[in-house]
Amino acid sequence: MFLKKIVEDQRYAYRIWTWCGIDLYYVQLTVQFVKWPFLLLMESYIC
Repeated sequence: MFLKKIVEDQRYAYRIWTWCGIDLYYVQLTVQFVKWPFLLLMESYIC
């Protein structure tokens, strides 16, 4: 999984690149420990 910041709004939004070639957008969560399990869960469903 690769994380790349979206240039338009680096504070809140990130672009998620999966090795499936699918781009996902999400609003960055304020609570950091919630974000990573969410990303892993989403990627496991997509791939």
